[in-house]
Amino acid sequence: MHRLLAVLLGAIWTLGAAEVTTIAGTGKSGYSGDGGPPAAAQLGNPYGLVVGPDGALYVCEVDNHVIRRLDRKTGTLSSVAGTGQKGYSGDGGPATAATLNQPYEIRFDRSGNMFFVEMQNHLVRRVDARTRVISTVAGTGEAGFSGDAGPAVKAQFRQPHSIAFDRQGRLYIADIGNHRIRRVDLKTGGIETIMYLEDAMLMSNPQTYARLAAETSVPICMSETLASRYEYREFFELKACDVVMYDLTWCGGVSEAKKISDMADTYYLPTSPHTCGGPLLYICSAHLCTALSNFLIMESNYWKYTHQYPHFVSNAPVPENGQVRPPEAPGIGAGIKPELFRNGDAIVETVAKR
Repeated sequence: MHRLLAVLLGAIWTLGAAEVTTIAGTGKSGYSGDGGPPAAAQLGNPYGLVVGPDGALYVCEVDNHVIRRLDRKTGTLSSVAGTGQKGYSGDGGPATAATLNQPYEIRFDRSGNMFFVEMQNHLVRRVDARTRVISTVAGTGEAGFSGDAGPAVKAQFRQPHSIAFDRQGRLYIADIGNHRIRRVDLKTGGIETIMYLEDAMLMSNPQTYARLAAETSVPICMSETLASRYEYREFFELKACDVVMYDLTWCGGVSEAKKISDMADTYYLPTSPHTCGGPLLYICSAHLCTALSNFLIMESNYWKYTHQYPHFVSNAPVPENGQVRPPEAPGIGAGIKPELFRNGDAIVETVAKR
């Protein structure tokens, strides 16, 4: 698809009142239309859509190696980074004169500076909000793994894909080809491989967690043992955590987990769903993650998804190259295997009959 779709959903009680509108793209791959109406422009594999601090819509065009901006007030489209040619050049000059290689995801810091990851250049770049000058903040342009505890601009990545900021303004990079999460301190320019400290104490005392978070540089992860968003909110307000973890089966279901994630996003906190339970939890969590703008990483257990889950359900997803794809079949994309009800492993109780 080479279009951007705006989905305007009616209230749930109207049962079906929905309208889908194409706001940019003709449906044909290409690179044209800057300065004109977005619906008449050609896009090339749009990806990594985000609303910027100015209210405009920003989108990576993977095939065109550019980032474009759709002004929702004036209805005009423009290129803000890249020339349309694949490459790695232009640092120190205007972003629109630089060459990129498959930009994938965009994030803005609190000052409005634009950061984006180039998967095939194996780096992250920054466009200054005031000068529009582009620079590299992490990566050398060569694939590999090196550089921890040194300058991020001398470190090597392998196909980095997603980026996120924490509330201190530190940049997290999903280095998927190296199966790592890495963190860049933009004040010092240093880089390290980092995850987080989880379940350091019981989650019944948010004030103690706030003291711990204030006195350590290790990211603090909230445990999945908390329930509704009301319990999470106290930790957010006290700045008692850096990563938010929840379990769909404990926090109140998919809808409540989405509300927790959205609330966490307003505090600049990434989320990391807990999935070390049954196969349905694992699959539903994978579906939910595709709808989260602040998703960091989804935990998984090798033995469970290779040996246990296939025993219970059909079509259980298996991670490949550090990524997991939710099943695309109807419903959640997987079904409980009928033989479970016939081989004596399950206790079956009929509660109603026609």
